[in-house]
Amino acid sequence: FEYAVLAATNDPKRRLLAVIDTLDAWVGTNRFRADLALSARSSVTGRLQEDDVREHLAEVERFAMALGVAARLASPTRYAAFVAMSVAGAAAWYDRRVAARAASIAFVEREIARHR
Repeated sequence: FEYAVLAATNDPKRRLLAVIDTLDAWVGTNRFRADLALSARSSVTGRLQEDDVREHLAEVERFAMALGVAARLASPTRYAAFVAMSVAGAAAWYDRRVAARAASIAFVEREIARHR
């Protein structure tokens, strides 16, 4: 995820939108369905993978926070929460990709337009 976003552009504000492109591309793949199946099952040790999912989302949020800071957003925290929730709720994108993408782009554009 990080590599795809960073490789998309060097412009900090465009990277905010590259997150949406990367998320949208992931939702359209077979890997996405496999990732959903993995997060729904127990791990080999028998414990739920909830901790693994939480840690993954925390990493996504830290990455998004860094992107928001680099883009000089008024609220990098709000952007980071948006990205983490989008990744966590990506299953909702599956049947609503066009609407989810449009709404996400609108949110990011509003965040970019806000002044510090």
